Amino acid sequence: MFRNTPSLSHGEESSAADNYIANISRVLMYVHQHLVDTKFPPRHWSDLVSTDVQPYMEYIRRREELDQTKATTINYLKNIRLLFSYVIRAYVYEDPSFPVSFDQSPCSETITRIKLLDQKLELVYKRTTKQQPQELFSRKTQEARTMPQYSDVVKCIGQIAQALQHSDRTAGQYYRLPDAKEALRRNNNIQVVDYTAMVKSYVDKNFEDMFPLQTYAKFNCDDWLTRKRESDVCRNSPLRR
Repeated sequence: MFRNTPSLSHGEESSAADNYIANISRVLMYVHQHLVDTKFPPRHWSDLVSTDVQPYMEYIRRREELDQTKATTINYLKNIRLLFSYVIRAYVYEDPSFPVSFDQSPCSETITRIKLLDQKLELVYKRTTKQQPQELFSRKTQEARTMPQYSDVVKCIGQIAQALQHSDRTAGQYYRLPDAKEALRRNNNIQVVDYTAMVKSYVDKNFEDMFPLQTYAKFNCDDWLTRKRESDVCRNSPLRR
């Protein structure tokens, strides 16, 4: 019955209606399995919507343990409560197999249990909506903490762009080279030349700081390299990789 109801409000080909049905089917399947496992197998669909709230809450808890967000939980609860509203207002009268009282009217005891479960689910829904802002704040805070450094992002994007621009087609059409591998090789050579020129420019600019005047002493390459690495001009060099 519920499968046909959303088509009246959303149309025959509606992804929203399909999503409602899928969400509700997952929940009811879990409740059905719970009743079977507890030795109370449902004899009618009304048994699924008139049971205790515990299997519904258990289903939600397990999904949230798998990182389901509160927003998704709220959507599930909305869909389930939509089903309950249809059950109470229409299905109990529409389905001829629904349990009846001695006067052949829909069983009031079953309807009362359905309304009671609906009320409990409403409380769960209200509690979840209150928890959503805190969960969203915590999730965004964690995302900010694990976000990569901006320089790493720029470097990664640059490498991607470099790889894309040196496709085989680009190499042949624009660079007159046989393939992308050769284009990348030549590009690396250009980068080495650019880096060497940058080193020379930096050394020329800071020559006196890198090679200060000092009294004559026997030259020792290791000592000289150690002093250079510890000097401010080397530590602050933008050329350090």
